[in-house]
Order: sequence, then C-alpha cells, then structure tokens
Amino acid sequence: IAQDAKSLTLSKYPYYRIDWQNRISLSISDAKGRMVFFETPSFKVIDDKPLQVEIQHRAGSVQPGQTISADFSINGGKAPYETTVYLDGSFNGEYSTLYPVVEGNTASAVMGMQHIGGRWRFRVNVEDSQGRGGNYYAEDYFAVVDDNPLTVRITMPAEVKAGQAATGQLSFSGGSEPYRILSSKTYLSRSSISMNEDGKTFTYTPSGNDGGWTDTITVQAADKDGRMAYAQAEVKVLYPNFTASVTLSRYKARYGDPVTAEWTINGIVPDKVELHLGDMHEEVTGKSSLTFPMPGGINTNPPSGLRLWIEKDDQSYSFYSDPVTLLLSDVPDLSLTLTADMLTSRVGDTVRLTTAPSGGVSPYRFEGEAYADYGEASGGYTIPIKQTGENLLVFIPPHAFTWRVNVQVWDSEGRKASDSMDLEVLPTSAQQGIQCEITMDKGCAQAGDTVKATWEITGGKAPYTVKGNWRYEPLEAVSGTSASTTVVNNRWYYYNLEVTDATGYTVNARTNPDPVFIDQSRINIAFSPDQPKFGDTITATVSIPGVDVTDAVYNYTWALDGIEQHRVTSSPAASDSYQPDKSGTLSLRVYVSLKSNGFEGQNAVVVLSPAEPLVVNGDYDKTTVAINTPITANWTIAGGAAPYTVEPIWFVSRDNEYYDWVGGLPGDNSSSLTPKDGLRGYLELRVKDTQGQEKRITFPSFRIIGAEQITPMQVDIKLDKSSVASGDIITANWTITGGAPPYVVEEAYWEVSDGWEYVIITEDEREGTASLRVPQGTRGLFHLTIRDYLGGWYYRSNVFRVLAPFPGDANLDGRLDIQDVASIANYLVGGARPASPANADADGQNGITLADLIWLINKLTGA
Repeated sequence: IAQDAKSLTLSKYPYYRIDWQNRISLSISDAKGRMVFFETPSFKVIDDKPLQVEIQHRAGSVQPGQTISADFSINGGKAPYETTVYLDGSFNGEYSTLYPVVEGNTASAVMGMQHIGGRWRFRVNVEDSQGRGGNYYAEDYFAVVDDNPLTVRITMPAEVKAGQAATGQLSFSGGSEPYRILSSKTYLSRSSISMNEDGKTFTYTPSGNDGGWTDTITVQAADKDGRMAYAQAEVKVLYPNFTASVTLSRYKARYGDPVTAEWTINGIVPDKVELHLGDMHEEVTGKSSLTFPMPGGINTNPPSGLRLWIEKDDQSYSFYSDPVTLLLSDVPDLSLTLTADMLTSRVGDTVRLTTAPSGGVSPYRFEGEAYADYGEASGGYTIPIKQTGENLLVFIPPHAFTWRVNVQVWDSEGRKASDSMDLEVLPTSAQQGIQCEITMDKGCAQAGDTVKATWEITGGKAPYTVKGNWRYEPLEAVSGTSASTTVVNNRWYYYNLEVTDATGYTVNARTNPDPVFIDQSRINIAFSPDQPKFGDTITATVSIPGVDVTDAVYNYTWALDGIEQHRVTSSPAASDSYQPDKSGTLSLRVYVSLKSNGFEGQNAVVVLSPAEPLVVNGDYDKTTVAINTPITANWTIAGGAAPYTVEPIWFVSRDNEYYDWVGGLPGDNSSSLTPKDGLRGYLELRVKDTQGQEKRITFPSFRIIGAEQITPMQVDIKLDKSSVASGDIITANWTITGGAPPYVVEEAYWEVSDGWEYVIITEDEREGTASLRVPQGTRGLFHLTIRDYLGGWYYRSNVFRVLAPFPGDANLDGRLDIQDVASIANYLVGGARPASPANADADGQNGITLADLIWLINKLTGA
C-alpha cells in the first residue's frame, strides 16, 4: 500500500488464481480507533499465455491383451514442461492407477483381464517453468470389454446367531470352466469360513456368545483363462437370545393427538434406545413406554411404522411397529397462492409478499427463502424470509439477480403446501445496471448437431466488453450477438457470458444446462406379458433404435410399490426377468453403458394385477346411537387369497371436526363400539390377503346422541404498545376461549429483527402475560402456539415497531420539546411513567433523575 494510503498495487499475481473471482478487502483505522471495512467489486486475472493440453484416445474400447494408446499435445505457457502420464480406472467404487509407456507425445498400455469392467482414461500432469499447470484428462473414457465376463454371487442368510453355523452357496456364470476359488475370508477375526469339497458351498460360523455386529464375507474366484471376479455378502450376527418388539396404543390418529408406545427388549441391556416416527426422534434409553403427540412427516406410500432403534456395542438394530397413518379432517387439500407488491425492484428495496392459503385447517404457519443462482463459478446464494404478519412476509434483496422466492405453509394438522415466484432485482441507479438476456436455440440435441446461443445486452453504459465460452472451453473475447458449437456425445452444454460496461460494472449470464447426448425417449423397454398377473414371470427387453449396442452393458433395478426388490448389474444381455412375490405397481430402471459414452437411464412402469381382486363391503346395524349403547358394523370379504388379516378401527369426534381413535371390539365378520361421549363416529376397516393386496374402506359416519359439543379454541393477544424504543419494556397479554382445557403453551417467544428470546411458560390457565426489555432493531413480534387437551392447535403472532434510542424523547414523538420536559418532571414529582423510560433516562445513568431533566433543558436551550 502506498505511503499516502490512497492506492494499492498488485504484482506477480500467482498463476493458480487465474480465472478466479477475486476481490481486494481493505480496512482503515484512524488515530482514535475508528475503523471502516469495504471490498472492491470482483475482478479476474487473465493469463496472456494460458496452458492448453489436449489428450485423445485412439480407440473407444479394447479386448484383454490389446494395447490402448493416447496422443497428447501441450501448447501455451512457457517451456520447458515437466510431464507425467497416468492411466486412471474406476470400477465398482474402487480406483486404480497404471503407469503407461511414454514415447514422445504418445502413451501406451497393455490391458489385461483384471482391467475388465472399469472406465479408463489417460491423465497428463503438466507444470511449466512459471508454475502454470495441473492435471489434464482425456474427455472420453475407454472400456476393456470382455465378450464372456465372469460373475460370482453369494447366497446365504442375512442374519446368523452367534455360535451357530450357516451354509452359503456360490453361483457362477460366464467365463470358462473349470472355476477355482482363489480366496475366501471374513472381515472380522471372531468368525470363520471354510470351503466345502464341491467348491460351490461353504460353512460360515460366527464364534462366541455375543452378537450385535456385522460381518462381510468376500470370495475371489477365477476361471481357466485368468478372468477374476469378486463376490461379497453382509451378515448381521445376532445375539443368541436377543428379541425386541414395539406396539402402539393407536395406529391412526390426528396430528398432535396423544399416542402411547410400549416396547420390550429381551436378551441384552442396550447402550442406547431411540424412537423414530416421521418428524419425531426421541431417546428413550432405560424406558419401556412413551406417550407423544402424533407427529407430521409420516410416509404414506408405503405407510411406515414406528421404528425402535437399539444400539449395542457400536452396532444398531431396528424393529418396527405396524404401519401408522396420520388422519386428516375431510377438508379440501391445502394450497397456497403467493403474490408480491412488486415483481421488479432494486437492491435494498422492501418487497412485501402476501400469502393466500386455502383448504386445510387454519391456523397456518409460513416459512420462506429466496435463492439466486450465480452460475457455476460462484455457486448459489440462499437467504431466509421472515414472516412479519399473519399473511405477510418481507424480502429485502441484497444483490441484483433473478431471485426465486419459495414460501411453504403448514396447517394445524400438518398438511404442507408451497408456492414460488421469480422476482427481478435490478442494481441501484448508482450501479448503472446491465441487463443480459441469453437463450439456446435447442433444448436437446444429438452428437454432430449444431447448437446456437443468442444474447441481447441492455442498460449500463456503452461500450461493453464481452467475453464468452461454451462449457469445456476457455473464456475469451467475443463479438456479435451469438455463438455456435458442434455437439459431442456425453456432455451437458451451456453458454456463459461476462459483460463489463464503461463504468467497470460486470454481470454474468448463462443458459440453463441441457443434456445433449442420447435422448432417453430413444430407449425402449417392452414387458412380456404386457399385462401381467400375480405369479407371472415378467421379462423386460431393451432396445435403442439407431444406436450401436454391440458392446453395451445393461444394469437393471426392479422395484415394487417404490421399494427395490431385485438388481442385476453389468449384464451383457438386453433383457432380464423377474417374478414378484406379491401384486402391486412394478417399475424397472435400466441404465445402459455404451462404450465410453457414459450412462443413460430410462424408467418403465407396469401394474401387476392380482390373480383375483379383493372386494370388501359393509354397513352398520343402525345410523344413530346413544351414548353407552353399542353399535355394530358387519362386513363381507370376497376375492383375493385367503386367509385374510382384518383390522377394524373406530373413531369418535367430540367437536364435529377432529376424530380420535377409541378402540372397539373385533369379531370374525363384525366389530362393535359402545361410545361414552362424542357427537359423531365412524369405522375404518383394513383388510390384507396373502398376495399383498390391501383394501381399506371407511364406513359412513353415524350420529351420537347425548354428548356436549366443544366450541373451537380462540386466542386473543394484546400488546400494551404498538411502538417501543430500544431499552423499554413491552408486555403481551393473552386470553384463551373455547377448546378443551387444560391448555398447553407449546411455544412462546419474542423476536426482534433477527434475534429470538424464548419465553418458558408452563401454566395451563386461560389468561397469561409475558414481558420483554426490547433490544435494538427495527421490527418485532410476539408469537404464541397453544394446544388444548383434545389436540386442537392455535397459532398467533402480533407485530410491533422498534424505535432507535433517542435520549430525551420521553413521549416517543420523534423530537425533543417542552412536552418531554413535562413528561420527565411529572414522573419526578410522583406522576405516571413516561412513554419511553429508556429515552427519559437521557444521560444513561442511574435511571430517571433530576440530572436527566437538567440535561434535556440544557439541550433545548443550547447551554
């Protein structure tokens, strides 16, 4: 930094910082310790002699025993260069590096059987005499392709008790017989494995009497030609007498309703026990039961049960209850509409976002965030948006960009909805903002096609300096308003622009990345039979019209109702078969590897019909029932595959809105309930057969006579002032009406600007109060969440304004005058407290005294 403290010079900028987004940060302090800090706008350091390295394989694939070669060239920078060539491979999550023979600018390596199945490419490490350099890679991979690959699989039980032996089976395919076992081992020393004489089975024995750990069995095999293959299987070793189970008091409940879980653990003393259900995670070590409010976030497809998670000796086990269902009121689905008071604003403006929820059950709770995608170089930027009113959020954009604003809403029963919108934020007028619109003429292209990017620049101050590049190419100066390139297979393309106006203000813009390799719509999957039924073996055949699939490798993943069932990896066949063990929605995901062109995926779905549909019908013996009088539901079951599993669940509402699970007496073809209270009730019946079919029917609701209706809960919050100065005290009072006492204050807190102060309240009275000494800020709120005995919820927030400290402004009118003198004097002689005691304490010492009155009079008279 120059001696006049007004300039700074950078010299010998390091080469590794080239093309980075750079800034200069500067702090200045004076003799009294005052300090300011600022940063310059970002800039780039451009290399006038960039180093360029190109590598090209001579083939896309080779056979075992053949030689693969690659040519490379080095340009730019400053000679001499230090060069090392590597051959990198990856397969099955493992990595390997070979050292090829280099002659001039050509590198060669002989590939063997052990290299089959990997993705390989050459890498050149270069450094010039000035420090430029790094690793440079060939753009495409090559493969070592075997026309008859060897595979080996292990089949054995997934769980084995300690001290007991289990038999494993080896199955071979491909390669050339005879096969031989090179090695077999277990990961842990406390277990043993021994191969049997037939060479295809083995005996596995975990030693000792303790379980709670997972072992891995690894077998390496080879064929007569030297092909090798590995197979692994994981085995969980259980305690010999370790069992556990968990049950719930109800399996269907509304959000917030009390649910009791009970569990037993036999055979061990666990180190740690937890319960997991949806959004609930509770540690319950040393307990055998827990009552908790029904949480949200519970999976519905497929339904999930309560998870009992047990940890012992650094190993974990999970046990599940029957599936749990979160019941919702019979109301329209929750939706949200988001609007803004301005769609185009400038940096620092206040944008007010109004939310309009519909459906669901009020009250609602909102959360929001804004996201700006600054591009590949600097990544994205996300900031939260705070709720400032019942249906109001405020967003103050810090940077000029197109911001995506997303707001989520939850209702009182845990439903969730969201809406989003784009807000265009311009630079401030002082920045002379530049606008750059850039588009791509194609959304998807094939190898050999030409794609074109076109742009328009407005705003700012001409002339402009424009630089651009296609992905994979260096940034360089461009002219005109468009650029074109020819597509190469297995790439995503976008065009990036950097525009600087005459004032030095710079913006970046780019097109969205678009895939331009093989279009997924060209991958065809055909099922046979095309309308399968339970018990059928389904064959899927894959074809890619117009594409050479001679060396293709296929990967198949079958799933039933969204749960993976069967997987085949690295299959050279264009078809695969699978026989599901139950009916449902069957999906198949296929990935195809084409030489060095990477992976392509395609998904296909078929409905696997049951052999005979399951049919359930039923009705009550009456439509109205008095309290303490039984009502009976009768049903019939036909179709499907017997025997059936039947679960009747009765529900009763005490307020014609929320329904609670109340039990009931089950029978073979009927179930009865004797209601003790409530206004209405209904029965939900769940039936499952042995093929996995499940049928759920909800009987019509019936009226219950003789109970009292509960009115909805309401909460009224009042603040003692709408504006308050920093340092003063603000008080909130609330009153609860309706609902079912006793009440629980689930959450109560003050929020001022970006700070929170939580209020701990345990009373269950209908009235309450809370106070806060207000810190510095601009806006605050008091939030209250109440839950009653029957699980009803109420949310409420009240907003207040926070004024900056103004010594002497006792009456909070924003100025110093004789009225402030009168307010302080009145208090000193025993009158009312000033509107702002903090401002009335003008000298900031010892509270409100005569010295503050003298201070204010001197201030007003100029003494």
